[in-house]
Amino acid sequence: MNSKSIFLLGALALTSVPLTSLATPVNVSGANGEATLQEILDDLVVAGGAPNVQTDQYASDEIWEHANSGNASATMIIELAGFRNRNILGIYDTANPDNYVTLFDGADGSGARAGISRTYNGTNYTYTIGDLDTYALMGQMVTDSPTFGFFLLTPQNNMFYSEASRNADGADHMVAYQGQGQTVNLPTVGQLPWNGNGFILAWEDLMASSWDYDYNDMVLMVESVTGVPEPASLLLLATGLAAFRFSRRRSASS
Repeated sequence: MNSKSIFLLGALALTSVPLTSLATPVNVSGANGEATLQEILDDLVVAGGAPNVQTDQYASDEIWEHANSGNASATMIIELAGFRNRNILGIYDTANPDNYVTLFDGADGSGARAGISRTYNGTNYTYTIGDLDTYALMGQMVTDSPTFGFFLLTPQNNMFYSEASRNADGADHMVAYQGQGQTVNLPTVGQLPWNGNGFILAWEDLMASSWDYDYNDMVLMVESVTGVPEPASLLLLATGLAAFRFSRRRSASS
């Protein structure tokens, strides 16, 4: 194999890394008698085909921002965890994870809905959380960062972040799936299109030392948000593309 072929294969390998090797294994055995994450998604998607929980994971699922407008929403799909009456889910400031605000608490169940509005005054962003059914104000988070992450707080006082590196066990406790034009049937909401700015987030609420990694403990849909690619992934992609262009130039000059 000549050097040009090696460069080309190296570039293709680099550019494919974020799409394949970063997938988080999901247990779909159903050994605990609960519905698996795959079964949950199969039931949720009524047209267009459900994502495969192993191979269709969204890569940029750690840091998030609003897409287009200053309003986003979240809808609880299902909770199957033993902690389902006590888990708390919300968003946190990626610059300071001690700054956070709750979207859903233990009293919320399937079909609960929360709105996430964002305003900017030239210095700070204010995230305001409201109950979309009662229109009650639930809380606010003020930060100078335009990005946020999702967290799950369990009654064991474990705070799991969408950024896996912040988790005490270093494990990935959330997987995400992006809409591809399907139709979903959400609890209390009904059927609606699932497009590219909508994501299903699925959580595992036990430490890696004792988990079953089935990611069905809390499943919700968020809309009008988008993931922010990690700098390392962008650098890897840029390196792969640069290697590919270099190979093309050498090929043209030889």
